Amino acid sequence: MQKVAIIGADGNLGGQLIKDFSKYYPVIGTCYEKELENMIYLDITDKEEVSNFLKKENPDIILLTSAMTNVGACEINPKQAMEINYFGVENIVNNCKNRKLVFYSTDAIFDGTKKEYVEEDIPNPINIYGKSKLKAENLVKTLPSYLICRTSRFYGPGGNKFVNKMIDILEKGEELKAPINTTGSITFIEDISRATLELVKKQKTGIYHIVSEGAYSLDEIAFKIANIFEFNASLITVVETDYFNTEVKRANVVLNTSKFKKEKIKMSTLEEGLEKLK
Repeated sequence: MQKVAIIGADGNLGGQLIKDFSKYYPVIGTCYEKELENMIYLDITDKEEVSNFLKKENPDIILLTSAMTNVGACEINPKQAMEINYFGVENIVNNCKNRKLVFYSTDAIFDGTKKEYVEEDIPNPINIYGKSKLKAENLVKTLPSYLICRTSRFYGPGGNKFVNKMIDILEKGEELKAPINTTGSITFIEDISRATLELVKKQKTGIYHIVSEGAYSLDEIAFKIANIFEFNASLITVVETDYFNTEVKRANVVLNTSKFKKEKIKMSTLEEGLEKLK
């Protein structure tokens, strides 16, 4: 049976991947922030550490979730962003000649000038985060066997992304400022994990856009949260797109999922995902 290594298993997506993949494969997970039970500490930016880990554990499949994903922090610390998001990936790729690598990428590799994007569209990132992930994508594509999963706006149990923060704010009865004209794709963490499992079991390779059904502006999401969780919608204040950060360029991107839909893997609508989260 093939062995799976989940690098970044201490994150929300990584934790969900462990739960799902452990049902079908022997799995080893790595952590970075702190030592966790049944996980191995791994710094992907340490070339020797990565090499030793993969030689010792010898996985057949690697799921790479580790990344610096805070767009604002990447802009402030471009060197660190590139160190983790590109050179860290390079350390993994250099040890993957006979392994399959599943890499999680982002809608941020696109500039948002099209209504929606298919897998073959030419990327044009407008911020450091997107640029670092695109460089990593190009590196991953040099491997004999790879699967690139492009996603957008994670949310799920225990998450700390913007959707989860909106829920926390409204739950506390505080004012929520939600940006208008920010239409993009969104992804329920449990769905992306299950989709990855199905694609791996089917031995799929290449690039897939894997996001939930539909596209929403963040203010629309806020009102759906208020409705489903029965929060006070009057706490929501709609603000301009650049209210939170005018220093970082952010593209509003909708990922086309026509290719992924051919695999017949069910993804939640926003309403279904929020109901599950509730």
